[in-house]
Amino acid sequence: MKTEVKKNMRWWVPLMIVAVVVVILSWMEATDHFMRGVVGVLLPVLGLFLVGLWYVFLTGASWRQRGKRFLMMVVVVLLGVGALSQTRWEGSTGGDARPRLVWKWTPRADERVEAIEAATAEGDGLDAGEIEGLFMDYPRYMGPDGTGVLAGIELETDWEAEPPEELWRIPMGVGWSGFVVSGRYAVTQEQRGEDELVTCYDLLTGDLIWAHRDGGRFVETMGGDGPRATPAIEGDRVYAQGATGILNCLNLKTGELVWSRDVLGESGVGNLYYGKTNSPLVVGDLVVVTGGDRGPTLLAYEKATGESAWKVGSEEASYASPQLVTIEGEEQVVIVSANSVTGHKVESGEEIWRYDWPSVQGMPRSSQAAFFDEDKFLLTASYNYDNYVIETEMPEGEVEMLWEGRPIRTKFSNVSLKDGYGYGLNEGRLACVDLETGEQLWRGGKYGFGQNILVGDILLIQGERGFVSLVSASPEGYEELARLDAMDGKTWNYPALAGSYLLVRNDQEAVCYRIPVLGSFDAEAL
Repeated sequence: MKTEVKKNMRWWVPLMIVAVVVVILSWMEATDHFMRGVVGVLLPVLGLFLVGLWYVFLTGASWRQRGKRFLMMVVVVLLGVGALSQTRWEGSTGGDARPRLVWKWTPRADERVEAIEAATAEGDGLDAGEIEGLFMDYPRYMGPDGTGVLAGIELETDWEAEPPEELWRIPMGVGWSGFVVSGRYAVTQEQRGEDELVTCYDLLTGDLIWAHRDGGRFVETMGGDGPRATPAIEGDRVYAQGATGILNCLNLKTGELVWSRDVLGESGVGNLYYGKTNSPLVVGDLVVVTGGDRGPTLLAYEKATGESAWKVGSEEASYASPQLVTIEGEEQVVIVSANSVTGHKVESGEEIWRYDWPSVQGMPRSSQAAFFDEDKFLLTASYNYDNYVIETEMPEGEVEMLWEGRPIRTKFSNVSLKDGYGYGLNEGRLACVDLETGEQLWRGGKYGFGQNILVGDILLIQGERGFVSLVSASPEGYEELARLDAMDGKTWNYPALAGSYLLVRNDQEAVCYRIPVLGSFDAEAL
């Protein structure tokens, strides 16, 4: 009788193993550390291995049967190892760091698109007057003022009655750059083969206008290859920084090179692990970028000539971009670095204020400091970093921390601010935070590690799996209003909304939609 009970009890072993695996994976889903992706891969494998050991040794089989089962288990393991040896790691499946394995003979993503030869456009350029519908320039990362908030546009949210119109869809080289738009010129960056390109397409047709090529390929196993930063357009110039730190100034209409600088090489510093992701900031007569694995942290060049204007800071850069804010009437360049957040004078780079924000075990930070109420910043990150709201005092340069917590754990997205509330992707789910108290008011909707723009009262969200959603920006609760299956596959690129023209892309393709908007606006007044 006891032997029978013992044999029956043994069948609880695999159930317990499966239960433990499920519980741990569920717990890891609520954490903010990229190790959940690693654990999500290794733990099921370990669970299967333990179930195999149970099947061989703990089911009461005879020693002869155990020997046969053990040999079968060895064969299965060897077949698995053999199959694994025929794959290669091609980035991750998403922001949770789970590896994306493909067969070794599968062409790389950028090998499946045609190579683009460096070429300049001819003639006087495209006629901006031919653009139909509502239009406004989208000249820089996170929109016209770099905040991720677009004023003067009201979106139609009934996409069933008035669906977005697809204007064109084209293959795209790998990389995580977004589009910027000036008139009919839509500019981005992409990798094709061993060339890193700045490419310009016709907003209305998707036709290639020009391409500038730099030899070299940034390779990074987890995030994927290619450029990461979004260009900036100012007047008739394009400023673009590649993943290896090459900063180019190009003619907007023709793509001709005006000047170029090797930001990291000239400074004698190394690259960051995930490459140069920061987008250039054009302010006054300067273009400002960040440094590498050690100082200088912030660098400015004359936008007309590329001559060095100033270099400041001695610490490692982060993956955030420099931004322009005005505090008590003074314009400042603000940058989130590896261990601090600082404000700098535009003309000299001199540090005005500093808030020490120490690195957590060297983990990366990518999100912008969200500026509000004329002198406050919301600081967010993931990887076990806390969130903070800080307040600056001018001209003393003193900084006070108002609260800390983890209401929104952004990874490489940013928080959109409206009327005292912040909206952002909290480890892949949209959340709302009260900026005064730090209280998370709601959390709902799974969008993965995508991006978001605030358009009036509506959040336009680029989901990590390629879809685009409209969500009400309200502290009262979560409500998704519309959804569009724009693309398939991992999408980390920041979208661009040039009036009613929505440009989205990933490392496979780019697509342009004309989306319905309400009313009209004066683009020149924005």
